[in-house]
Amino acid sequence: MKKLFFISSCFFLFACSQQKTSLSSDIKHVAVNYDSTNDKVDIYGGKMNEIFQSDSAVFMFYNTPGNPRFFTYTKVNNMKSLINLFRNINNTISDSISGCITQGKIYFYNGKEAVYPVYFNNIDSCATFSYIKTGEKYYTKMDVESRLLLDSLKKIAK
Repeated sequence: MKKLFFISSCFFLFACSQQKTSLSSDIKHVAVNYDSTNDKVDIYGGKMNEIFQSDSAVFMFYNTPGNPRFFTYTKVNNMKSLINLFRNINNTISDSISGCITQGKIYFYNGKEAVYPVYFNNIDSCATFSYIKTGEKYYTKMDVESRLLLDSLKKIAK
C-alpha cells in the first residue's frame, strides 16, 4: 500500500511540474488558428488566455463613466472580427493611469459560462484595457484599431 501511495505521489508531482503556465511572463508571440466550421478563434499568449476560448462577447457601454448601473450593450458572435482586440488585451502589461474612469466592460463567454470580464476606457489620454487575475489588476494600452472597434460597437449598442 505504501508503494502504491509513493508511486502515485511521484506521478502526481511529475505531472504538476510538466504543466506550462503563462502567468509568469508576458508572451509576445501569438498563434492564430481558425476553425472553418464555426466562428471560434484560438489565440494563445499573454495573461488572459481564457478569452481566446470564447465563442461570444458582450460589450457594455456605461451611460455614466464608472457607473455600471445604466448601460447599453451589443453582442458579438463572430470572434474572428475580434482578433486584434484579443492581441491588444494580451499586450505587455503597463502602468495604470491615474484619474481614468472605466467607460465599459466586455464579458467573454464560452458556452453559457462567463469567461472573464475586461474593463476599458477608450478616451484618448486614458485608452486602456484592464482585468483582474489572481487578485491583481493588470492594464494594457489600447491601440487605435481597438478604439475604433469599440466606437463602432457603441454606435449600434442598444
